[in-house]
Amino acid sequence: MGKRTLRLSPLLFIVFLGLVLSSLHIGDPIGFDRTERTPIGRAWAQSTEAETQDSHYIQLMKQLRVKVDGWLKDLNQRIESEDVTRFEVRFLEILRSFLEWLREKIDAQIESGEKQPKKRIRREDL
Repeated sequence: MGKRTLRLSPLLFIVFLGLVLSSLHIGDPIGFDRTERTPIGRAWAQSTEAETQDSHYIQLMKQLRVKVDGWLKDLNQRIESEDVTRFEVRFLEILRSFLEWLREKIDAQIESGEKQPKKRIRREDL
């Protein structure tokens, strides 16, 4: 019985993690339209505003920061809701602390990238 429980515990943890994270949706599941999806790749990081001098990496980091901020907002709303058990609150607080740490690292990368002088790259193939 003990060995069986030890073998199934990672599987149960993964299933539980999937259930918790599936409830933390990014978009509205009812009104989500597949045509409104953001394209993957270089176009995803391009700004729709006036052309900026930020590198592709900095643009990606800024968009990642926006995503993490959205996840943190959803997570805080979920924690504050009354239909969450204490165990779920503990798990969500751990997840929130990880996302806050990740946001700090992203901010540090953005600040260090903005301080570096811009390199001019000669592109003959374009």
